[in-house]
Amino acid sequence: MECEAISHLTGSMVYLDDRAGSFTIDMKIRARARLLNNDRIQIKYPRNREILKRISKNVLKFLGYDGGIEVWVKPELRGIEFPIESICSALTIAIAGAISAENGSVNILRIDKYLMEQFIEIDGGVVNKIDLVRICAKYAMRFDMLCSSMFGGFFLCDNKNHEIMRRGEMEKLHAILLERKNLIRDTESIRNELEIIWDEALKGNLYTAMRLNARIFCDKKFVDNLIKSGALTVTVSENFIIALARGEEIIKNLNRGIRTRITNEPTKVLINPRKILKMREFMKMDGARGYYFI
Repeated sequence: MECEAISHLTGSMVYLDDRAGSFTIDMKIRARARLLNNDRIQIKYPRNREILKRISKNVLKFLGYDGGIEVWVKPELRGIEFPIESICSALTIAIAGAISAENGSVNILRIDKYLMEQFIEIDGGVVNKIDLVRICAKYAMRFDMLCSSMFGGFFLCDNKNHEIMRRGEMEKLHAILLERKNLIRDTESIRNELEIIWDEALKGNLYTAMRLNARIFCDKKFVDNLIKSGALTVTVSENFIIALARGEEIIKNLNRGIRTRITNEPTKVLINPRKILKMREFMKMDGARGYYFI
């Protein structure tokens, strides 16, 4: 059995060693998983292969599958180093989807008239995405980025204790990614400043927090010039400076880079649902009461 899933790139809005916030960018990572009759685990991706193997093994064990797995990972753009958190979201959901193709199903939960969510069922039980996130987080990954890529939108998290402090949907802005290397450095000497940025983000002042974050980690003049050119805000995320704007023309005129958009889409499998369930039906399923909703 095979299954394909997609997740998205994540961008950082604030970063301390133990707490951080991130959001989802509309650049896709695809993972395709195929069940094996032996116990081999094969990862078709050149980076972080051993960690991805260990995570795959733990996910298989958690979901009660005794065989092996083969997983192909393919980012939307070649040459871009996607965060391992985004890759793990696609990988774990693809594995769950492949198992469900043999022993379960992929369904839709209708929460209300306007809100629906895809969920995976295996052997009559609901696969809780937050459990897959926590499996990945054991390997020194950013919990906030795992949550953002898995569920979509923005997350502010206590990464040390794996707790969600605040989450929500992002405005669907236009974005440009400007590649820069080694932007995030040691944060100890600027701890007080980062605490202020964190507090701004927790209050919901996300754009202010992003702009302050960018001015700390990269050239202030460059950031200010992006703002003067029409960017709503700017932030720094590992190897990228990310500028956001409400108008596409502003992004086109800012600088050379990768143009995209912000998204609130979660990681999901690419398969038609077997059923559409109402909340009452869903809550009768095993594991439904502990399910982490969007």
